[in-house]
Order: sequence, then C-alpha cells, then structure tokens
Amino acid sequence: MDREESIALFLRGRDAWNAWAGKMLAGRKALEAEGSWAARIDWRGALEPQNEKTRSWAEAAKADFADAGFETASWPKMRLPPRPVPLEANRIDFEGFVFPSDAVFDRVTFCGDAYFKGAVFCGIASFERASFSGDALFQRATFSGPAWFHTTAFGGDAVFEGGAFPASAWFDNAFFRRAADFRHAVAESTLSLAGTRFEHTVPDFRSARLAAPPVFDKLRLSGGVEPGLFLRSVAGGFFLWIMGLLDATLIQRYRTLKRLAALPDDYRNERLFARGELRSRRYTEDKPWHAAFWFGILYELLSGFGRSISRPILWLIVLTAVSSWFYLGRHAPAGGTAGAQLQARIAPYLPGVARALLPAAQPGALPKLSCKYGDGDPVAAAALLAVRQGSAIGAFGSANSSGILACLYGFDEKLRAPAVPGAVVLWGIGQTVLSAALLFLFLLALRNQFKIK
Repeated sequence: MDREESIALFLRGRDAWNAWAGKMLAGRKALEAEGSWAARIDWRGALEPQNEKTRSWAEAAKADFADAGFETASWPKMRLPPRPVPLEANRIDFEGFVFPSDAVFDRVTFCGDAYFKGAVFCGIASFERASFSGDALFQRATFSGPAWFHTTAFGGDAVFEGGAFPASAWFDNAFFRRAADFRHAVAESTLSLAGTRFEHTVPDFRSARLAAPPVFDKLRLSGGVEPGLFLRSVAGGFFLWIMGLLDATLIQRYRTLKRLAALPDDYRNERLFARGELRSRRYTEDKPWHAAFWFGILYELLSGFGRSISRPILWLIVLTAVSSWFYLGRHAPAGGTAGAQLQARIAPYLPGVARALLPAAQPGALPKLSCKYGDGDPVAAAALLAVRQGSAIGAFGSANSSGILACLYGFDEKLRAPAVPGAVVLWGIGQTVLSAALLFLFLLALRNQFKIK
C-alpha cells in the first residue's frame, strides 16, 4: 500500500487492519505452498521480490507511512506536523497491529503519545529520522525483521520493555531525551546504540537477554544524565536524599551497562559507566558518615575517577606552589612579610600600572630577602624544598636538604642541625603523603588511558 492507502486503513482501526494483515499473511503462505514465492533480503533487511507474483504481494502488503504526521486531539495546534493526520483520540494507536511485510515510518512525526504495544513487525520496521514528541511505547513488540531507529528522536519516554528482536536492531545516532527502557528485552542479533545520545536518563537494560554485547561506540551521556555532574550529584543528591526522592535503581542500571560494556572489552564505556555508578552511590550506598562517600568525592575532584591525566598533575603543581609559599612564610624575613618580599621580586616583570598597585614593590620599600645561614636565595630555597618534599627524595633529614633548611630557618649550633619549625615538619609530611597520592592517581590515569593491563 502507498501512504494514502496505509493511512486510510489505519484510521479504520485495529480490527480492520489486522483482518487485512491476516489476508496478506495467508496469501504469502499460499505462494510459498505453490512454489511461486521468490524473494531475497537486501542489506537493510527489506524484502526484494524476484518475480511478478511476489512483487504484487509485497506492494500490497507493505505499510508505508513515510513523511506522514500524526496529531492527537490534545496536541497544541500551533505545533502542527507536516502532512498532518488529525486524530480524534488523545493517543496514536498502533497497539496490537500486525504488519505482514515491511513497515516504513521514515521521517514520520508523532505529535502525542504513540502506542505500539504488542505490535508485530513481520518484515523490516524502519523508523529512520522519525520524531516522537510524546512517549514511544513499544512494550512487548516483536520485530521479526531488522528494526531501524537510525537518527530517531525520542522526545518522551522510549519504552521497549519485553520487546523481541530476533533480527538486528539499530539505534545509531538516535536521541533519547527521557527514559530509554529495554528491561526484559530479548535481542538475538546485533543491538547497536553507536553514537546514540541520552539527554537526561541512563538507559535501562536490567534483565535484558542479549545474545551478543550491544554496540556502544561513541555513545554519549549528556551532562544532565542522572545523577548529573559533580555539583549536581553532591548538592542535588543531598536535596533528593532529604526529600526521599533518590532513584534506588540507578546504581543497578549503571552496573548492568558496565557489565555489558566489559564483555567486548569496550574499555572507554566501561569506565564511563563506572563513573556514573560511583556518582549514583552517593547518599544511597555511601552516606555522608561513611568514609567511602568522602573518598569518592576526592577521587573525582583529584583525578576524575582515574580518567584524567592532567588533573593530578595540576593539583600537584598547586600543592607545590602553596607549599613554597608556606615554607617561605615561616622564613620570617627581617624586612617585612614573605608576601611583601614576593611583591618586590615580581615587580620587575609587571607592567607599570600593575606595579603601582603593589606598595611593597616600590624601589627601596624593603630590604633584600636573604638567607638566615649561608648564602643563597630564600625564594629559590623555598621552591626547591617544596619540589623535594613533593618527590620521592623529599626527606628533611637528607644531607642535600640541610643547606636549604638552614638558609630558610637558620642553624642551631648546639644541635648541629637546621632550626626547622615544627609547623614546617608537619606540613612537609602532609605534602609528601598528598604528593604520593597524586602521583599514584596520575599513573592510574595513564594506565587507564592507554589500557595497560
């Protein structure tokens, strides 16, 4: 049937449609019984007749709705689809329809909730570049031939719960604005979500039975996908926890996806789903009084859950700079504070306007910063001490560090050792421990990035 004939039959209702579908299926069986059936399947799964009798049947059995637009009675009139098919009901009802051959819904606009519950697609089901403004409900639908949802936009919930996909199903580059529910679905061939984008909700594959691992190449989870990025997962998660609105199933959904991605060694998506799992554990499995809650926050801030190579290095540079400032601050220079001395040091490298804003940087304002014991530059000594404490050789008691410490804090003749303040010792220990942790996170990210076993 062409588009006009398909729409006219659809408007007569399910009983009239399925009566026609039954006739078509009986006609195919008759052709097969008499040996007149001759057809092959092309690369997309569409039927290609090889003789006149089969061609006549295929043309009569095909359901073609391409480029049509279905508009429910409650749909706002200012948002009409192209080639509208106005409906008296508040739903687009294909529930229980049987499609005896190929069903083409390419570029169709569904303005309202579309019901395909229990529908049976005996041939290819093509929804390429279709647009569902409301919910797309395909519960327990059977796709005997390939299902094409390439570049399809799902504006509402997309529910394929309990759906059967004996042949391949392609959701490449599709867009899911809300829920994507594949619970209890059965896929016996390829299920591809390559390049698919999820806007607000992570797809749900719990209890799905898949003969082969799904294809997740270049799958994208937008920043709004629950539980959201760092601030939303912490601050927003706290609000949802207080209100009792946390989604307890979110962790299982991410764990299911992580397990599916691990089967074909899809390392990128396995780590992507692991990140979502760790975020969704906040306030559910990990409470604020648990150490795992705070370690999870630090793990994300410092290394992006072991996925960022640059973040640990940047934090290490910040820690080294702050430590340099602290060590120089304990130097207690005779001519003003360490901050004032630093102003004088950086003044020559600043424009004239900026230099005028630093009182301590004016010529002759401060005496030159000098070592308390021996010769050298205290600023350089503080920086070198911070670098040493942030590395494997950072030990106050080493011979190489004695000169640095004596320059900054003087020398105790009685003890024959540098007069190091207790605060400096404690800070140094803390810096060494934190630096070691950051170096570990850097190596972990390096291993994860290059898939080193």
